[in-house]
Amino acid sequence: MFVYKIDVLKKLKEKGYNTTILKSKYQIGDSQLTKFRRGEMVGINVLEKICCLLEMQPGSIIKFVPDPAPDRQDEKKNE
Repeated sequence: MFVYKIDVLKKLKEKGYNTTILKSKYQIGDSQLTKFRRGEMVGINVLEKICCLLEMQPGSIIKFVPDPAPDRQDEKKNE
């Protein structure tokens, strides 16, 4: 799964972007802002906008963390 390496909203605020600007000028909606607050992943188009606004690469914003290994019992059921 992907997780954020930074607090995206905090970084945007440091750069001078508030929620009003993000909504009106960059069409980043309430649902996307809520996802940032909850640590949930946004869509690739929103991530691209964030990369542009923060002048960062996606790898500086998100990282991949493998899910825990599935339970061995689940594997035996499929055999």
